[in-house]
Amino acid sequence: MVKKALLVLLVVVLGLHIRGYNRFDVDGASEWLKENSMARSKTCCAWWVMRAMQEGGLPAVILPAWAYEYYLPVLGFQEIEAGKGYKPEKGDIYVYQRAGTSMWGHIAMWTGEQWMSDFRQKGVCVSKNYQGVKPVYFRHRSQIGN
Repeated sequence: MVKKALLVLLVVVLGLHIRGYNRFDVDGASEWLKENSMARSKTCCAWWVMRAMQEGGLPAVILPAWAYEYYLPVLGFQEIEAGKGYKPEKGDIYVYQRAGTSMWGHIAMWTGEQWMSDFRQKGVCVSKNYQGVKPVYFRHRSQIGN
């Protein structure tokens, strides 16, 4: 619990430093993922999505995947409802908290064609750890209403 509190504090401090990122180049981020994602996971989803966000012009830092639920709003992402009828838009990101044996969680971005992280995913639920668990979905504020 103390580690989580310290991480959230770090995210807040970083957020105070980098507020004002109103633009996100979803095409640049998506292209980076398409060019660099692998066929199979190497268990480094957060690093890959962080690099994609950097290619999109955001000052992303490496965190455990689950921590991006708290960090994405600092970068200008807004949580969105992903209920029935949800159609992902290029640049949407989802985050799974820690579940089962996964202590790091999972994060992925929609490229306009498929969900990708460090690998090209077949869907949202990439592990039995996440069966029955709902991820949190985000869209950058520059993409809201487009």
